Amino acid sequence: MQHKNTSRYGAFLFGLGVAAISIVGNFAPVFAATTDASLETLPADSPLLAQAAPDRCRRSVVPEGLNIRAQPSLTAAVIGLVGYLQTVNLSTLPATVNTVGGINWVQITLSNGATGWIANGAPGTGGNVLPCTTVVNPTPTPTPTPVTPAGTCRLVRSPIGGGLAIRATPGGNLVGGVANGQTITLANPPVTRVVSGRQWLQITAPVSGWVSNGQPGSSGNLGNCP
Repeated sequence: MQHKNTSRYGAFLFGLGVAAISIVGNFAPVFAATTDASLETLPADSPLLAQAAPDRCRRSVVPEGLNIRAQPSLTAAVIGLVGYLQTVNLSTLPATVNTVGGINWVQITLSNGATGWIANGAPGTGGNVLPCTTVVNPTPTPTPTPVTPAGTCRLVRSPIGGGLAIRATPGGNLVGGVANGQTITLANPPVTRVVSGRQWLQITAPVSGWVSNGQPGSSGNLGNCP
């Protein structure tokens, strides 16, 4: 009789164990929520953030280039130079900007790890540096406009006498002459000297030398060719 009761009790306990395992298996584990925000962030230098971080690269769009200064000031020491269309890296994101003397100064990081400052123009302007992803059309180098032969031609119209003397140097030895109504050709580019109160112009024709164009401020001895 006692053996039968023991068997029934053992069977009851075994059944409870199977039921408990079945219940646990049907539920996902539950963890307490955390209020510690630091557990949800990553360090600023984490490789996981590097790929998603906005690009710090900036490109200079100033044809003359930009000075890199030790401090945000036009009087601060120059420690480097950023050439036209060359790139720099911002030291922080968003950019560290300091407005001094009506100029926005942007802090950058140099190749040696030090920081410097470049002028990014006045507040509200487009700036001197743009994101490196911005397409920039290089500014063409202006071609100097040479003085054309017509631009070097002058008509002799001396109000005193019948023409002008041509001299080897301003006020020097006589090497020729040119009558009123005739033309001379100025040196290219023009060369002017003031000697003994007279303005002298260098010419290349009809012979090389110098002619007087009168006193500075006067109407002169020459006019434009027709």
